[in-house]
Amino acid sequence: MGGGQEGATVIDTRTNSYALHGNATITPVPWLELRYDINYGWSRSRYSEESNTTTSLTHSGAVHIFPIAALDLSLDYDHVRRQLTADQYKRMSLFNASAQYKWKRLVLRLELDNLLNQRHYAYTLFNGINTYTYDYTLCGRTAMLRATFKL
Repeated sequence: MGGGQEGATVIDTRTNSYALHGNATITPVPWLELRYDINYGWSRSRYSEESNTTTSLTHSGAVHIFPIAALDLSLDYDHVRRQLTADQYKRMSLFNASAQYKWKRLVLRLELDNLLNQRHYAYTLFNGINTYTYDYTLCGRTAMLRATFKL
């Protein structure tokens, strides 16, 4: 009656992960700025005779319009696509807008966040050995007006 681990099985697990990132900002005309950012991830785990590969793609972008020098109007987005299984993906998009006006030392800024009112983002992954659950609660649609005076 020993406390040993008779009959225990050791599972050799190996994981490879790679990530690529890129971004670009262009100003085709003085009153317009475009920004784009992308991240791609690839991961593979192997154990015994099993293999599991998943990918993730996140990208974001923004459009800034300056109709006059003191005014900045912008719209930005974030999009996530995460592979859960060989043929199942979880997607989410967030959109935000803002307007900022500078007058001498006063800055007025109106921010409208989470325009699609995305409230929740959750998923579960099972790699054959372990189960991982991710659950994100997001702040709903918000509007904020901010005034800043610089001395």
